[in-house]
Amino acid sequence: MGAVGHVEAMPKLMKTQHGLGDGADVVLECFRAEPSTKHGVFAVNPGATFDHAGIRTKNLPDPVGQHGKTECLTNFTLQARIHKPSNRIPSGKMEVKHLDTHPLKFEQAEDAFESDKADNSNVFKVIIECIQA
Repeated sequence: MGAVGHVEAMPKLMKTQHGLGDGADVVLECFRAEPSTKHGVFAVNPGATFDHAGIRTKNLPDPVGQHGKTECLTNFTLQARIHKPSNRIPSGKMEVKHLDTHPLKFEQAEDAFESDKADNSNVFKVIIECIQA
């Protein structure tokens, strides 16, 4: 399976495994990596909200980017922001605390890469804490 096939296949698998039907009602994408954005786009339900937090560029990748923008924006609402948190988190509409599964001290940063390499299914997102001044 090539990269394009993977981008479309993984969201289909997520929808099936989690009983999402046509897709998620809200996708909050915080990784700011093109593959994550693409996975989120294919996982969102038509008419739902795709919340791209922490976006750092005006040029979104396809299928959200220029070639697919019109088609995508007719199927869901795109909310893109730079360094502004989604209002869904503080309002309690979306719980994300459980997503931070492995907070590590800065001195343990190398362990973050080992966790990723180990392909541990219990690891969702590793957060490396900044050095405290």
